[in-house]
Amino acid sequence: MNDIFLSLITGIILQRRLCMPEELRGKTKQVYDIVKKSKKVSLQELKRKTNINYNTIRGAVIRLTKRGLIKRIGRGVYELKK
Repeated sequence: MNDIFLSLITGIILQRRLCMPEELRGKTKQVYDIVKKSKKVSLQELKRKTNINYNTIRGAVIRLTKRGLIKRIGRGVYELKK
């Protein structure tokens, strides 16, 4: 039982390390940097500031949310997770 728990915790820690912002690249990093600089930002603002396709921005935001780097605070509005 303890071995299973230890394996689970180790897996979570390793997964968290893999999801650090330094690992981001390309358009996902570009989106993350803008969210990081802003208190809150909408998908439309991200599109205006980056000139990246809307669906690409949505994909980047979904990845960043799943990694726990940003959080949704409203409909289409995101902020850096503290």
